[in-house]
Amino acid sequence: MFLQIACLGIFGIFQLISAGTSLVAVVSTDVVLPCTFPPATLLEIVLHWMYSVGQSTQVVHSFYRGADQLGKQDPHYEGRTGLFHREIARGNASLRLMAVNIHDERLYQCYVSTLRGNVETNVNLQVAGDSKNLTLLPPNTLSVEVNISCGVTGAYPQPLITWRDENGIDLTNNATSSNTNDSQGLYNVESILKTDYTSRTMYECTIRNERLQKSWTASWKMQGTLKENKIHPAAIHCQYPPNNDQDLTIIWRFRNSETSSLAVMCESTPQKAGESSGCKKERMEVINTKNSSTLQLGRAMKEDAGEYICEIRTRDVLQIFTYVLQIDPAAFEESHKRTHYGFVAVLAMVALLIICILIIICCKNSQRS
Repeated sequence: MFLQIACLGIFGIFQLISAGTSLVAVVSTDVVLPCTFPPATLLEIVLHWMYSVGQSTQVVHSFYRGADQLGKQDPHYEGRTGLFHREIARGNASLRLMAVNIHDERLYQCYVSTLRGNVETNVNLQVAGDSKNLTLLPPNTLSVEVNISCGVTGAYPQPLITWRDENGIDLTNNATSSNTNDSQGLYNVESILKTDYTSRTMYECTIRNERLQKSWTASWKMQGTLKENKIHPAAIHCQYPPNNDQDLTIIWRFRNSETSSLAVMCESTPQKAGESSGCKKERMEVINTKNSSTLQLGRAMKEDAGEYICEIRTRDVLQIFTYVLQIDPAAFEESHKRTHYGFVAVLAMVALLIICILIIICCKNSQRS
């Protein structure tokens, strides 16, 4: 909206200055800085996009004599600006700024002069990094040090990270945070929370970008311990709220010691929301439905003992559940022995039956002869 500061005169001469507008652009995307003026013939239009640094003025894009004039353009904007040439004569002086970066954040001035008068428009551009690499590393419950790490890379401005437990108690002051800047000036932030998962079973990390008014939430929950002492199929069920997000991804991970890293056992993405999916490997099968994921082991073995981590990821939410599978070596060996002896007994019975059949057949043949 324009604010008239010089009234129309007898020849229709005017000067209009806008009250200004503010925009937020995401890093690496394009943005249009708006500017309009009363229509005029193309050759009479003089158009400048500029910004001020102290007492000096830098040119972002210029247009006059019916064409772009970029001889004095700030090199920072070279190849990244453009006007809507077919609409200039109709009063559209808007500037397209491509591949936005954090150094584009500033107050811009649009100046248009025609035979009828002048128009000045101010546009305040703010830049935000809409990070895609958001992570939550669950604690290693097989270790003495039990920490949760929540982090983000490529964020701008510096995001706010908060921690809460399942009762909504704020734990942020118990966390240690660190941040660095990458080559583009974007923030890489990590927050580490020391936990006591024996007294609290769920921890939630929220990363918020105030400029974009967006939040990303990740949670970790200790589901408990499963004990196996027999050789038979084992199943681990991961329940989560129904989700129709097309970007739903389900990952199962495993680690078997204090020092081992998390190994991916299965990663699956349903083609359609709510559609069953999964994967199958040696001795293992994962079946995913709309609100659950089940990992089935063909038979539990001693080397299967450890942490099983179910990770449910959507665009804005990450849920991680930890299950600890324990196997009693003594009971497992006893079960193995019983299974072995049972198998041997069955073989012996089969062998005895075969011998009896052979003896009967031999006796019949002897009687015939």
